[in-house]
This record gives sequence, C-alpha cells and structure tokens, in this order.
Amino acid sequence: MPADLARHSCLLYGHGGVVTWEFAVDGAVKSFEVHGPLRANNGDLIRDAAVAGLGIVRLPDFIVADALRSGRLVTVLDEFLPSPTGVYAVYPQHRQSSLTIRAFVDFLRKHLKKRLTA
Repeated sequence: MPADLARHSCLLYGHGGVVTWEFAVDGAVKSFEVHGPLRANNGDLIRDAAVAGLGIVRLPDFIVADALRSGRLVTVLDEFLPSPTGVYAVYPQHRQSSLTIRAFVDFLRKHLKKRLTA
C-alpha cells in the first residue's frame, strides 16, 4: 500500500521542501509524504542509487527503462498508479504557423508516441 512508503527509504527527486508522491487509492488520487536518505535533482543519480539498493524511487520511464528491462530495478505499487500526465507544447498563438514550431511539435508527437508504444 502507498501508505507503507512512510516506513521505507525513498530516494527523492527534486529540490528542498516536503516531497509527496500521488497514488490512486479507493478511486481517488491521494498524496503520500515520503522521506529518505538522498535527494538530488539528477534523475540518473537517483536511479543509480536505487540500482545500488539504497531505496525506492519514482522517476519517469525514460530514466529507468533500461534498468527495468535488465531486471536491475523492479516496479512496485503498480496497481495504485494514477493516470499518466499529459505532455504539452506551449507557444505563442502568433507562432502557430511557424514551420519551425510545426516541425518541432510533429517531432515531439512522433517521438513520444513511439516511446509510449514501445
């Protein structure tokens, strides 16, 4: 259960302040405060600490995918994960017809779709 994270070492991604992780519990998204021995703003460092057995992480797939595929990391609490968040490209409306913006948005759409179906 997500509430059990309070009794585990969590490796925290980000800067100072209280860190909470959200999970879907009983049909609602709830926040759980987590604590641990390491906090950094570098996802690769946090992943490597988890691979070394220092704690539980919550990181984006693109940072942990190789470690998961190789079995160096395993997932936990999968049944409590909330819906994934969206990715948005935000730009000024007057730039909508810019070929550069269009090409970049098309690249993101193609690249992210590939990652989600892999």
